[in-house]
Amino acid sequence: MQEFDIFRDHRMNETEFIEGISKWLVLSRHPADEKDHDRPRFFNTSSKQSRSEQQSLLTQKQEISTTTQKNWLNYVKAALLLLVGTAISALLGLPLMQTLQEFSSDVNIPSFLVTYVVVPLALNIRQALATITSAREKTEKAISLTFSEV
Repeated sequence: MQEFDIFRDHRMNETEFIEGISKWLVLSRHPADEKDHDRPRFFNTSSKQSRSEQQSLLTQKQEISTTTQKNWLNYVKAALLLLVGTAISALLGLPLMQTLQEFSSDVNIPSFLVTYVVVPLALNIRQALATITSAREKTEKAISLTFSEV
């Protein structure tokens, strides 16, 4: 970390990281000499190629800043879509809630039971009947299908 901390502020920013990695790449490309015989030789390319890699890293930094602007636009778009979806749900959900409350008061059933028991059963009655009829077969496959549908 000390090699990477160029400004000696005990923090590492992107520029310091790029410089430190670039320095390590250049050092790893030179063959090991007698003083430093245990250092591995990672690559067999010239230093000109390492300079081009350093330049490509710096240009990627510029590309990252343009993608950051695009990310902000995506966040704004997502927030607007959430607001529009919430508004549509509120506008369409209000008549449904009123209808369910009227139904529960007419039938003398608590609105909680209507919302969480009666409506799901009514919506899935066909599937429930198919499950019951397949369970009457009492085969392993029918029982497996019944449990998977439940």
